[in-house]
This record gives sequence, structure tokens and C-alpha cells, in this order.
Amino acid sequence: MTVDEIKNEVANCGRQLLKLGLVARTWGNISIRVDENTMAISPSGLAYDNMTGEDVPLLNIENGSFEGKRKPSSEMKIHIAAMKVFADVNFCIHTHQIFATAVGLEKYHSLKMSDEDARILGKIEIAEYASPGTDELADNVEKALKDGAKVVLMRSHGVLICAKDKEEAINMAVSLEKVCKQNVEEFIGDTKETDLSKDKLAKSLRGDLSEFKNLLTFSNPQLLKLSKTSGFNAQLDDMAQMLGRRLESCPLDTKAIKVMLDKTDATMVEDFGCILKAKEADDATALKMLIEKAAICKAYTDAKAISLELDKDDCEAMRKFYLESYSKRK
Repeated sequence: MTVDEIKNEVANCGRQLLKLGLVARTWGNISIRVDENTMAISPSGLAYDNMTGEDVPLLNIENGSFEGKRKPSSEMKIHIAAMKVFADVNFCIHTHQIFATAVGLEKYHSLKMSDEDARILGKIEIAEYASPGTDELADNVEKALKDGAKVVLMRSHGVLICAKDKEEAINMAVSLEKVCKQNVEEFIGDTKETDLSKDKLAKSLRGDLSEFKNLLTFSNPQLLKLSKTSGFNAQLDDMAQMLGRRLESCPLDTKAIKVMLDKTDATMVEDFGCILKAKEADDATALKMLIEKAAICKAYTDAKAISLELDKDDCEAMRKFYLESYSKRK
């Protein structure tokens, strides 16, 4: 492929990952090796729906310099690490897929999987948590890569998959999510979203709360159970960024819900599920996916007796950066 074709492939892959539900909005990133010293990588803060090859910068693998009208992904360091460790890796994707993210919250264990999935995935390692985009995170990922893993679960963050080409990378991501879903649901049961499209209560609530833009009502078994608690703190950095440190719950009462939505973008509602608002429709869709993932992750760590939440100060810093910089770039 030519350089322009490679850059277009980055943009096209982003849209493919969106359709597969492996990323949302601007989450995750993609890189393709151009030559020994150069990769094309998805830009920072640009939604995949709007991305073209012209938006994709070229990144120097050796020194981190870049060419292009947009800055490379803030996670470029983990892609550089993968390209340096594996000479046969030409395609990397960083996803925020739900069930692999949940499994990544554990200290590593063996996953139940078929021989075929084991062949597809190879060695899987977990990289210890560090703030997104930092040298520390890149160092943690590099350590896992040097142990021979081409699938790295980054604790509280997402997944890095290293492959020879796009077909292999996506095949690995899909296989990983299937395997992780089977393992997670063994502990927390069915995770299927409840259909509220014809639910009279949901329709009534949306009508009563029509002052809020892009309102969504939704639920799954994990949200329904967690709605009966006071709430839970962020275990995932994308929750800290888009929502804040905590997702709280309130009674099934319109006034109580209004109070919550006046101070935050989402709230669980006791014995119902969750309600959220957003400035734009795609923000609402992304936040919904994030909250469903956060609830599944919380249910999984509870079932496995894993005590895990992100540092309060880190959450506040990520939320501030998101509001003041990242969301505006989007």
C-alpha cells in the first residue's frame, strides 16, 4: 500500500471498530507500520465518523516526531513500544471493549477458551495501571510485550492488540471479547441490555425530564442491581474522564432525578436502571456504552471479591482535562 492508502486504512479501521462495538466516539486508537522508522496513527480527539486519511499523522517510531495537520494519539507511546518490541507487528489497535476490560481488572489468571481461540490470541498479559498517555503506562505495557504477549489488557483502561495486519487484529479483538464475555458471565450472569423502547415508565420519565437534552434511559441486570446501592466509584479511567469519580443512585422520583441531572450527566435510578443527558447525541451514545461497561466491571469485581477504584485526585485530574481540552477537540 502507498502512504495515502495506509492513512485511509487507519480511518476505515476506526469506523469498523465502531460498528463492532469495540470503541466509541474518539476512544481507542489505531496504528499501521509504514516502514522501519514510521507509522501512521489515528489523531488525538477526533471522532472516527469524521476521520479521513488526511487527518492521520505520520509518527517517527524512534524519536516521536510527527508530520501532519493533527497531533497523533496521546497513546502513541504504547504503539511505539509494540512496533519496537515486535518486528513482525505491522498493525496495532487499542480498544475499550467491555468484557476484556472487565477481565483486565484482575491479577492475571487463565481464561477458559477453545483451542482455536488460544491459537488466535496467543499469550495474554495484564499491564499494571498508570494514567493514560504517560511514560509509566508505556513502560508497563512494554514489560508485558517483552514477556511475549501480543494481547495486553491494560488495567482500568482497555486493550492493546498487536498483529501482522488489520484482518488479524480485528479477528483477535473479536475472539478476545467472545472469550472474556463467556468468562465474565460465568460469574455475573446474563448482561443483555433491557429493552426500554416500549416501556411506559421509561417513556413517562423521558417526558417529565424533557428539559434535559439527548436524554437516554437504559438498564441491564448489573445496573438494576447496583441501582439499589448508593452508587459506585470509578474503576475505569474513561468513566473518570466522561462522567467523574462516582456514579450515584437516587429514588425513582422525578424531582430526585432532576436534582441529580442538574449536578451530573447521569444517575442510576433505584429499581429502574440509569438515566443520562448529553450535549450531543453521539456523546449520549458513548456515555451509555461507558456506563454499561462500568456496571459490568463493577459487578465482576464484586463477584470476584476484588477491591479496586481509581485514586480520587487522579479522577479529578482526568475529568478536568477531559472537560477543558479533550471534549473541546472532539
